[in-house]
Amino acid sequence: MDGRVVAVKRLSKKSGQGLEDYFVFEDMVLELLEDVLEEQYTPSEVIRCVQVGLLCVQQRPQDRPDRYDSFNVSHMQGNIKLNSIAYAVCWVRFGLEANIVDLPVFLQQMTLSCHCFPIVTMLCVWFLLFMCMWGTCTSLDTLKLNQTIRDCENETLVSAGGTIELGFLSLGKSSRRYLAIWYRNVSPSTVVWVANRNTPLDNKSGVLKLNDKGVLVLISGAHSTIWSSNISGKAVNDPIAQLLDSGNFVVKFGQGTSKESSILWQSFDEIGDTILPGMKLGWNLETGVERYISSWKGVDNPAEGEYSLKIDSRGYPQAIIFEGSKIKYRLGPWNGESWAGYPVKIPQSSEIFVFNKTDLYYEFKLLGSSDLISIVKLTPSGIGNRIFWTTDTTSQRSLLLQERDQCENYAFCGANSICNYDGNHPTCECVRGYVPKSPDQWNTSIWHSGCVPRNKSNCKTSYTDGFLPYSHMKLPDTSSSCREGSGCLHWFNTLVDLRSFSQLGQDIYIRVPASELDHGSHGNMKNKIVGITGTLLDGQEVAVKRNSKMSDQGLDEFKNEVVLIAKLQHRNLVKLLGCCIQGEEKLLIYEYMPNKSLDYFIFG
Repeated sequence: MDGRVVAVKRLSKKSGQGLEDYFVFEDMVLELLEDVLEEQYTPSEVIRCVQVGLLCVQQRPQDRPDRYDSFNVSHMQGNIKLNSIAYAVCWVRFGLEANIVDLPVFLQQMTLSCHCFPIVTMLCVWFLLFMCMWGTCTSLDTLKLNQTIRDCENETLVSAGGTIELGFLSLGKSSRRYLAIWYRNVSPSTVVWVANRNTPLDNKSGVLKLNDKGVLVLISGAHSTIWSSNISGKAVNDPIAQLLDSGNFVVKFGQGTSKESSILWQSFDEIGDTILPGMKLGWNLETGVERYISSWKGVDNPAEGEYSLKIDSRGYPQAIIFEGSKIKYRLGPWNGESWAGYPVKIPQSSEIFVFNKTDLYYEFKLLGSSDLISIVKLTPSGIGNRIFWTTDTTSQRSLLLQERDQCENYAFCGANSICNYDGNHPTCECVRGYVPKSPDQWNTSIWHSGCVPRNKSNCKTSYTDGFLPYSHMKLPDTSSSCREGSGCLHWFNTLVDLRSFSQLGQDIYIRVPASELDHGSHGNMKNKIVGITGTLLDGQEVAVKRNSKMSDQGLDEFKNEVVLIAKLQHRNLVKLLGCCIQGEEKLLIYEYMPNKSLDYFIFG
């Protein structure tokens, strides 16, 4: 092939030299090896490659592989003595691509001793030796129609980039077998998806097959279906199952197509205990399909456990970790940058939260130039754990999705109270204007009963109620809140699961009666005008007073007040610039005076 001239010696068929005489000595076998390859391969590897070649040269055509690149070897364990080469093919299986063989593992398992060999077929051995040395023997990323992956042969799929692998494995000390997806070349081994998590195999008899309907079927040695991808329908053209570098295992029709519309099934729709970049956690509001994380039962048992991480769609959506049907931890609502209860940005990533008429989901994606790999796992104990590592390292680091203190336990302090953690112990305090519901329990650090209003507010007549600001807060449970397109969240019932952060967090304004406001030396709040400031189009600053909707003042009285104030012009009075009436809303617009400037205008 490279233009070199070679000489070939052919032994006579009638020669007294047998095959065993030709191959039994290592130095004779090594004569087949090119000088340039001597430093790359050990003598034992060369010998075994030659032994592999014997399988290509069966006496009967029906015993030979169809082609040199379409065989895979199974059950080649121990020392198999081929007294009759013609019958050795019972250990050969056909159908998969050539490079699904893991050659180093296969060579370690295989030993042949041959006594009969037609010398005329020696060229086949030489050619196969060349293929073993120079060919690629890595795993494929694609499973085609009627092809299989067999556990007993240690067959796997490997994504094109070599980062993700799919195959069979056991977890820990358990002998049970699972079809799983994991990251390669990282320590510790990181399994991110298990197909038969609730129905393990008892031995290595499992076989994964893709049928003509595009359905993946996992079959046991007893030919019973252990697991299948949840699609049904008629046969499709050219279905293939492909393992992507994203960790997604997809079944699609039409080879070579990458269109999302061609996908029949994908593992990203059947989330286990792990979120990978590109996965969607949440709801398809049109179909009612929910995607959520569910923990393992144990570190070596991937069966569905007690805990789940879901997007709760009640009220304003928020992320919650459930223990069964009970709320265990709450990450809070999405604030535009992060979860309110986990105010930490993921480095080198883009986080997305979508909430519209058809979709409600969260996902994160790693930046294109990032060498960071990041996943989210829900541990068997219900702790959200963000694990990350870089492509040039094999060690992992992790960040918890929630603080590991008692303040993270849902409603630890009960209703209308705030949980504070000083680094050693949690403490609870009532929101201002509230008192402990059970003072005796509260004084003994039993806080779960929460707090109640000191003076119950009457919404119909409480025109002077005010709002107290609290900063660096984890927002309360939003399952009974509403947004109403205002850009703000409103709570109308009790406030549950409040906690304070030393930094980050958000501001919340809690309504309390005027008697609970910090008046200082400003006198009675009932006699003050409370309003907001603004700027007109011409740049003039104004102050706006909003009358309460519950005010007893009627429309005629309001108009008379406006006319009367407008007629009053005095240097010591704030000028009325205008008014606005729309429905029950009544606004008065005054000229704006900076704080503490009245003495300047009066005594100038």
